[in-house]
Amino acid sequence: MKSIDFPIPKEREEIYKYYQLDFDINGCPMKRVNGKLVFHPLYPAYLMNNYLGRFKRTNEKEYFNYAKDMAKISLKHSSDFLDSRVFFYEANSPLVNKNVHTSRFYSALTQSRWIDVLCQIERIEPDSFLQEIKLFYNSLLVDIESGGVLRKIKQGWVAEEYPKAQSLVTLNGWLTVLNNLIKNLDILSQDKYATKVPVEHFLDKNFDALESLLPLYDLPTLNNSRYQLSGASQIKIIHQSPLRCQGFSVSVPNENTFDGILTRGGRWTNHLLQTTSNFLTFNVIFGLVSFPEKNIFNVKLHSHAPQEISLYVGIGDFIPRQAFFVPSRWEKFEEKVVLNKGINNLSFPVPYNPLNLFAYPTPFTKYLEGKGTKPYNTYHFIHIHGLESVYLHSKRKVFRDYLNLWRSYVPKWEEMKILKNVNTSQYKGNSK
Repeated sequence: MKSIDFPIPKEREEIYKYYQLDFDINGCPMKRVNGKLVFHPLYPAYLMNNYLGRFKRTNEKEYFNYAKDMAKISLKHSSDFLDSRVFFYEANSPLVNKNVHTSRFYSALTQSRWIDVLCQIERIEPDSFLQEIKLFYNSLLVDIESGGVLRKIKQGWVAEEYPKAQSLVTLNGWLTVLNNLIKNLDILSQDKYATKVPVEHFLDKNFDALESLLPLYDLPTLNNSRYQLSGASQIKIIHQSPLRCQGFSVSVPNENTFDGILTRGGRWTNHLLQTTSNFLTFNVIFGLVSFPEKNIFNVKLHSHAPQEISLYVGIGDFIPRQAFFVPSRWEKFEEKVVLNKGINNLSFPVPYNPLNLFAYPTPFTKYLEGKGTKPYNTYHFIHIHGLESVYLHSKRKVFRDYLNLWRSYVPKWEEMKILKNVNTSQYKGNSK
């Protein structure tokens, strides 16, 4: 028997079935993956939010107690980290994409979900989780270089949904973090919850960066918004004489240079993808955050003899049911580059194109009504709802403008041929 039998709200049964929610023997919410139970820190946050919502509607005290008890059970899975409290995702966890993460990390989105539910409890029963709220907020202040989630760029601060050396700037996660802080300012701005950085200052620095970067997410020709500002593409070098790559990297202006490996790697790794007798193909991670400054492809080539080479970048189309960009054709951007016999160290600015699909649009990939049905786009709606809250709090005109623009895209989806096999309406149970 479980120590506590937590109910699943009837109105949420289908969505939790989709997410494979289960409970361990102690009643802790888990995800069932390949027959095994794995702790997923978002699941208790979702359920606690459901319980607290019901308590506020009905005043049924047991639902408040469910939320509080679930918090206590689930917090046992958290860890202390640099004056903060975090839920780590381990690199070997089945919850983690091995192509993206090679070491443990925590997520600003997850941390902010917990700040939200703990603040809801705190509002009803003050000081229940005072210290935990401070520690979870502190986790948002740890910079990327120290293993945290805060990226400081020239335009301001970015709370990354999940951290990588190269900036991702995943918009739905970023907006979710900001909204979870905004709606709990009545708690977080009190003196007893104060930490080294006031929450309003944290928000303003993030608003500065968001105001600057928001235009980069807009894709008017597709009536869509981008999921994030980095992604994988490919570069091909065509040659005639024997040619060997001895190293390469991608430089993202105002950020850093990211080395590649000469063996096969994951989609989120710069790596040598293919070698043949007349071409080399590279998987490269480009960043749109530097726009209009171009990404730089740096390569060290050993040529058997003097020769000319040409360089191509992968381009393609938006495939709504596909979650990321896969090049389908090539566009030449350098030709008749002369190589000397021996070592050649070269650098090439890579041109942007009108769509820059390596920073992929929000896809239609959520089969929320089961396989065999048309998939939904959830993230564009999260962008809309997130921007609305950010605008109402900050009153910055650019947020209002893109909020209205992105809302205007949705009615146009029904007329787009590429969207004929997806669901163009909003899923009413949407909750990332």
